[in-house]
Amino acid sequence: SATTPDEPRMPEGPPPGRARRLWIEARLGHARRAVELLDRKRRILRTEDQRAAVAVDRARDGWRQASEQARSWAWRALALADSSAVEVTASAVRDRALVEVDQVDTLGVRHPGRPRLELPSLSAAQLAAAGPLVGRTAEAHAEALAAAAGLGAAERTYQALHAELRRTERRHRAIERVRRPALEDELTTLRL
Repeated sequence: SATTPDEPRMPEGPPPGRARRLWIEARLGHARRAVELLDRKRRILRTEDQRAAVAVDRARDGWRQASEQARSWAWRALALADSSAVEVTASAVRDRALVEVDQVDTLGVRHPGRPRLELPSLSAAQLAAAGPLVGRTAEAHAEALAAAAGLGAAERTYQALHAELRRTERRHRAIERVRRPALEDELTTLRL
């Protein structure tokens, strides 16, 4: 922060004299508490990171299965149904799906929550005209879209939690291995 010429400046480092020891002891106490808090956060984030990785694997498997089902139903519909019925049905629902994803917070990490889908539905007349095969194909594609949205949210959640875990580990190491030993060495030197 910028200071005007009339304002006194705060010292950048530790004060001189006896106050120096108190200043270092206070900073050392802060460093010790920071290490404890970061260690606790790191343990919790590791658990959440592992859960998120498992969720990604499950979501990926679910998406693959739903995608294969949609592809299989699409081939059946193209092979057995009237191709114009497939095209008319596809044009009735094209570009009308809506995916909404709320943001949730886990230990200060914002990430996607569970996605909500609004999918267009075919009218009874459209279903009757297209036939049951095309209707089931549309359902399979809706399931694949829902699975894809779930996979995207799960992957983004994992990425966010994993990145925060890495940052927390880096901060923990910096304080534990650099800052705290430096303060302890300086305090030992002052005591001598």
